[in-house]
Amino acid sequence: MSSSGRRATNRPSRKARLSKGEFNSVAQANGGLENPQVIKTPVVRNGKQSTHGYQPDVWKAWKIDKTF
Repeated sequence: MSSSGRRATNRPSRKARLSKGEFNSVAQANGGLENPQVIKTPVVRNGKQSTHGYQPDVWKAWKIDKTF
């Protein structure tokens, strides 16, 4: 379980929204975002790494963190 008491899942959620901290983390990992009002989905995170938009080649190259 996470520190908030919720179970971590790798299931996508269509209603999930990024918190301000998560958004800043994604923006920093992706070289900043020129227009924060428009983010390509999906936003996929792997630890401190993240992508936005459909990028399966990048995802395949990631070392998967299986600690949850």
